[in-house]
Amino acid sequence: VVLYEMVTGQPVFEGETLSDSLAAVLTKEPDWSLAPLKVQPLLRRCLEKEPRRRLRDIGDAMALLDSAPLPSLPAAKRVQWLWPGIAAVLLISTLVISIVHFREQPPVAEQVQFRISLPPKTVLSASGASAVSPDGRKVAFFAIGADGAPHLWIRALDSLDARPLPDVQLDNRNPAPPFWSPDSRFLAFDDGAKLKKVEVAGGPPQLISELKGLNTLDGSWSRDGVIIIGTRTGVIQVSANGGSVSEVTKVDSSRKETYHLHPTFLPDGKHFLYTRLTDPVGNSGLFVASLEIKPQDQNSKQLLASPLGAVYSAGHLLFLRNSALLAQPFDLAKMELAGEPARVVENVGIYENFAIGLFSASANVLVYKAVASPDLALTWLDRQGKVLATVGEPGRFNVVAVASDGSRAAISQYEPGADNVDIWVHDLSQGTRTRFTFDPGQETQPIWSPDRSKIAFVARRGGKLALYQRASDGSGAEELLIESNQVGGLSDWSKDGRYLLFQAPAPGRTDTDVWLLPLTGERKPKLLVGGESNQLAGHISPDGRWVVYMSNESGRNEIYVQAFDSVSGSLSGGKWMVSRGALGMPRWRGDSKELFYLASDGSVMSVEVSPSSSFGTAAPTPLFQVPPVFIRTSQNPGTLADVTADGKRFLFAMPVIRSADEELTEVLNWSAVLKK
Repeated sequence: VVLYEMVTGQPVFEGETLSDSLAAVLTKEPDWSLAPLKVQPLLRRCLEKEPRRRLRDIGDAMALLDSAPLPSLPAAKRVQWLWPGIAAVLLISTLVISIVHFREQPPVAEQVQFRISLPPKTVLSASGASAVSPDGRKVAFFAIGADGAPHLWIRALDSLDARPLPDVQLDNRNPAPPFWSPDSRFLAFDDGAKLKKVEVAGGPPQLISELKGLNTLDGSWSRDGVIIIGTRTGVIQVSANGGSVSEVTKVDSSRKETYHLHPTFLPDGKHFLYTRLTDPVGNSGLFVASLEIKPQDQNSKQLLASPLGAVYSAGHLLFLRNSALLAQPFDLAKMELAGEPARVVENVGIYENFAIGLFSASANVLVYKAVASPDLALTWLDRQGKVLATVGEPGRFNVVAVASDGSRAAISQYEPGADNVDIWVHDLSQGTRTRFTFDPGQETQPIWSPDRSKIAFVARRGGKLALYQRASDGSGAEELLIESNQVGGLSDWSKDGRYLLFQAPAPGRTDTDVWLLPLTGERKPKLLVGGESNQLAGHISPDGRWVVYMSNESGRNEIYVQAFDSVSGSLSGGKWMVSRGALGMPRWRGDSKELFYLASDGSVMSVEVSPSSSFGTAAPTPLFQVPPVFIRTSQNPGTLADVTADGKRFLFAMPVIRSADEELTEVLNWSAVLKK
């Protein structure tokens, strides 16, 4: 740096502020044209950003000067002494600096933090996760744009703006975090059914492998061109050049493991870290495994209990405890933690659905999403999307179900500071609420009986799933309907009171189907709508003639209607697709003459249904569009909305948003705290 400024008379890295100067050090090259040709090789080696390629010994300086080409200048005395003079100055200055340096305590570089704002009318996806490139120069994140669709965005640190990758199309509303190639050229991502990679400089995505049905999460890319990904069945691997996937680890059902997720390679490219997620989550842990060991022989070594993701960087393991990001020395030779953890930053957010810590790091740059407000506000909207009123206090709501007369809503909601979900009954006219369930387990998916006298719900208690019903006024005891670990979301109670509809995977499958439970007689569940794809959110029309549900059988989520025989409780005929992309919320008007659903761009759609003997509809008509922030709230945002029987009012659980909720925080020199 001293030599550059001596021979050019200009600062090598200049900025208006300290943050600008530090960013220039990381992202910009000096103006080499200002330096004489003879000295450029030496300067380039001394100012190389990659430490391994930087000049190590002063004895090599003269060799770099001697090997450099002479400039095309006329021979003169001043030229003859210029280069030996520069070399002498370099040696003397280096000697002086070295003497001073070793006599003084070097200053400790400080952390520098600043916010990265999103483009206007853009909100982060539900996870809020981002990925900083290995060279620390770019940040990638998924966000929903003004068009209501999710996009993959890139923000270079030397730019003020983020840009979407135009050729990346996503089927998943809330995709898993993208991850970088080791050379920072490519991003890998799951588009909803396929693993793809895309060059950030431009170009169409390239297929790596089919992933349909694997329920993939985040991944990691080694220098050897191997990609590992977390899934519901275990960690899988595939070549970055494409091909079929193979197992690396297997979920251990005896430990009640539900996912192996957050795999991240260690520097040797063979060992990797990953999280074994369990139900309950208290038994989860961070483990180290190896590609060279067969899945059935993996005797993974546990490093931490219940972490929220972990990455290796700068000789340390970065992991989240509550909202504090900690760094602890990691011994690569022994594959174990050493020393004590140090706090790096506070207030780091998590994506609770999959215990993802919302942070990523390179050697010098850390990017994280701050803790966001989890609260939602119950909001009445009319058919034009105009806000009519908000009801009661905000809360961490999960599922919203409005009674047929529109006077009350049964809502499952999280208890603050606890891993507990209970159902509350809200009086929508008074704005008051009453607790309906009291078990320390999780109760969710409430559904009203047609006469509003009972509420059915799904409960997870003692590791078991079951369906219950109870009087809606809270009197009397709960009644067990069925107990099965296959029970998923409860979606409807038929108008005649004879059937409950719920979703669950068929034996041996992970995708869900729509099941029917008779409430009289044997109460034996019956498969209603099945297939090789996901079927969910089933609702029987009030006149008992049709069943509407959502399925991704076409490759994306759509709303379908099939004929239904209410006497036998089975499908009886044709099948119709009524949407062109959907997010859920299929609902019937009380007279069965109108159907509502939430389109993929966030529009609430209305479909007029003809009263003829065969199913007939008009073209779907948009009523209004909900804000993107509502779309990203849930994997299935339709569960956070309902409509009154007359079709005139919609109740939405709308997010309570702060400005910081739509920003990322970048930290330069994050490891400074480890040197203090």
